Amino acid sequence: MTLQNLIVGISGEKGAGKSTLLQRLAGEEPSIALIDTLGEHETLFPVFPGSPREQVLALAEPPETFRWSFLLDPDHEAKHFNALCRAAYRSGDMTFCVEEADRYSSAVKDLPGLKIMYDYGRHRRINLVWLTRNLATISRKLTSQTDVFYFFRQNEPKYVKDLADRIGAMGEPYPAVAEQLAQEILNLPKYSYVLAAKGHQPSRGTVTVES
Repeated sequence: MTLQNLIVGISGEKGAGKSTLLQRLAGEEPSIALIDTLGEHETLFPVFPGSPREQVLALAEPPETFRWSFLLDPDHEAKHFNALCRAAYRSGDMTFCVEEADRYSSAVKDLPGLKIMYDYGRHRRINLVWLTRNLATISRKLTSQTDVFYFFRQNEPKYVKDLADRIGAMGEPYPAVAEQLAQEILNLPKYSYVLAAKGHQPSRGTVTVES
C-alpha cells in the first residue's frame, strides 16, 4: 500500500502485529517521523539525539529524506508531542507516525498537535499513521477523519459494540456489515487483520513476522 495524504489507523491488542505492520507501511516511505512511545523501533528508525528543542528545530527543517524516531520527555510529554506535531506540519512532505495514540487522544479530547495533524496535515502532504490497542479510547473525531483502518484482534467483548459503531460510521458499505466485522475482529488469529478503507469493500490479510 502506498501512502498518499492518508490518515491510517491500526488497532489491536498487544502482540497482534500492529508494530510489524507499521514497519512494513512506513518502510516504503522516504521521510518518516515516528513518536516511538515505547522505544520499540530504534533498529529501523534511529532515535534522534539531542534536547526536545533540538529535535523540534530539526524536524521543522529536515533533510529531503530521513527516518527518525523520537522518545518524548516524560516530564513534559504533552508539550514535547505538540511541538513535534507543529514542526512536522511546518515542514510537510512526510509520514508522521504515532505509537500508543491513546496517550494523545481520548474519548473526549485530543492534544492540539494531533488535531493539527488530522485536520490540516493533508494540506501539507502529510500522511498520519496512528496505533492503539483499544479503539474505544480514541476520540471519534480522529476515527471519523481516518481513511483506512487495519483491525487486528481485539479480544475484549465489552468493546465490540463501540468497534461496530466506529466501523459503521465509515459510510458505505460498512453500516450493513459493521457488527459482523466487529465479531470477526474479536476472533482473528494472531497477525491477521481486517482492512477497511472508506468507499471500498473490506479485505483481509496477515503480517509476516521474521524470526
